[in-house]
Amino acid sequence: MTQRLIPGVGWIDESATAQRLIPGVGWADEQEAGGGDTTDPILTSAVGTATGATTANGSVTTDEAGPAWAVLTTSSTTPGAAQIKAGQDHTGAFAAASDTATLVVGANADVFAFSGLTGSTAYRLHVVQDDTATPTANTSAPITSASSFTTDAPSDTTNPTMNGSITVGTKTANSISISYSAASDNVGVTGYEVSSNGGVSWLDNGTSLSYTFLGLSPLTSYDIRVRAYDAAGNRATPITVNTSTYREGGTGQFIWDNTAGVDGGPDGIMRNDVVLPGDANKWFSFRIITQNLNGGTLDIDPQGTFTFTGAASGSFTYQLEVDGVDVDANGDPGTYESLVTLYDTTVYRPASDVTTTGWTSTGANFFGVLDESPSSDADYVTSPNVSASPGPLVMGIDPIPAGQKVARFRARRTASVGELRQVFLNSSDVEVGATAWVALTGTFALYEPTVYLTGTATKVRVEVRES
Repeated sequence: MTQRLIPGVGWIDESATAQRLIPGVGWADEQEAGGGDTTDPILTSAVGTATGATTANGSVTTDEAGPAWAVLTTSSTTPGAAQIKAGQDHTGAFAAASDTATLVVGANADVFAFSGLTGSTAYRLHVVQDDTATPTANTSAPITSASSFTTDAPSDTTNPTMNGSITVGTKTANSISISYSAASDNVGVTGYEVSSNGGVSWLDNGTSLSYTFLGLSPLTSYDIRVRAYDAAGNRATPITVNTSTYREGGTGQFIWDNTAGVDGGPDGIMRNDVVLPGDANKWFSFRIITQNLNGGTLDIDPQGTFTFTGAASGSFTYQLEVDGVDVDANGDPGTYESLVTLYDTTVYRPASDVTTTGWTSTGANFFGVLDESPSSDADYVTSPNVSASPGPLVMGIDPIPAGQKVARFRARRTASVGELRQVFLNSSDVEVGATAWVALTGTFALYEPTVYLTGTATKVRVEVRES
């Protein structure tokens, strides 16, 4: 009788029918033919574990030492032994990742290492093993992990992108309200931050698309910024706007929007080098005293531009202020109340009212030209006849440099069209100046309104509206 010493077990009889202790299974018969090992290794407890967005480890337990092969796939279907050894899934396609290792009897923790995986993806571990029997190794049955594991989410290094611009809403002497469009991000926007001091400090505004800055100082310029952020902490390049609060008790600011404060004054309030008692450089603002809008509505934007909407003309009266002090017409402390008449600025050319007949009687009675020193009708150039097609008439003109000009045109009114103005455009069709609205009469007359061009004009657009 032959005995064999099994570590941790003791001496056992060894005969034609031998037994082998399989961890986690128990004793199993082992057939010997001519003394060779013909028993396949038995694998248990295959487990895959994510170690990152693109990496993972694999563990397995075996009852015999020997070389092993492992693959990761997204399927729970177990590949064949030959497929696993070739780094394939059950269809014969390349597996997501593969590795080899030499196993020892018992548990083999994290013995396989995989890379090149896809983040946030579920995988299964498949393993097969050979033992060290000679002359021919025995191969285990392939094993698949009982459950899948999911790789980590991929690292996000892309900044969100702000869309559009900041819209300045209601302002007071101590507050400025803003709104902005939703930002975009490759993963998702988590929230927004706002700043009123040019990004020196930021306030978290959550997911809201509007914010009101409170506790501001009157007649003070603010560099307002907004930026989005995502869950990974990436932040967008801020969008910005410069605007200023009103004076204490004021309801609006006038008219000239500076790009930067001058002589210590805030941005966005009209400044002029006029000679006034005590100071040649004054800051102008105003407050509205009375309104007579005739059912219309009046909006004053952050730069002091008036927008009036209504079927009938409206008006308001304002008091001019210099450095926050009421002044009279001479700029001295006192009262200077000015009446402003308002019209709805909707511009249109109804096809039924503006016709060739309505504008021309001899074929060339509408003229338009710019002339810095208008002298005679010889300066006129004949324009195309105004037709009934919708849309304002646009004419090409010789380039006219920036500066104060005089627009000369001859026109008369029709039954419905009572006012006309000329709008001057540059080569990119961007407005560079416009005359005031001119009230026409029923007979042709010469009009010479002034216009200030902020750039070179190459086109003129003729707009008409009802009085």
